[in-house]
Amino acid sequence: GVQRRAGEEWLLTIKECETHIQDVHEEVINASLDIIALSRAQYCVVRNPWDDQGKPQMGRLELRRGELSFFLRPGEELVGGRILDVVVLGADEALLLRATQPFKDGDKDRTPGDRWTVVGPCEYVPPVELEIVKRYK
Repeated sequence: GVQRRAGEEWLLTIKECETHIQDVHEEVINASLDIIALSRAQYCVVRNPWDDQGKPQMGRLELRRGELSFFLRPGEELVGGRILDVVVLGADEALLLRATQPFKDGDKDRTPGDRWTVVGPCEYVPPVELEIVKRYK
């Protein structure tokens, strides 16, 4: 089994085990979580995501795009508390974007404050490092 420390929280799903018998030293925090299901045209941003080793990455943001279903692990939360739709731009539309954090955008390095546009037609999912300033028609 997995060694746990006092006060540690974890999520058990059918992937981890089919059944679980609660130990005398364990407490069930939430026995009924809602699954988050994203369609192909949806995405969400998760704050404090867990890494591959099962440790929370406090303060980090992670973009998750559909088709996908998952449970939020202990400490994770949906930014804004909601699922968002992919931005669909027509041929006569554009988005004005501004970087809020440094990141690599294709072959360009973006720094906070940089502004640029994305012109349609296209589907666009904004990375967590930027904000949409305005939508033009």
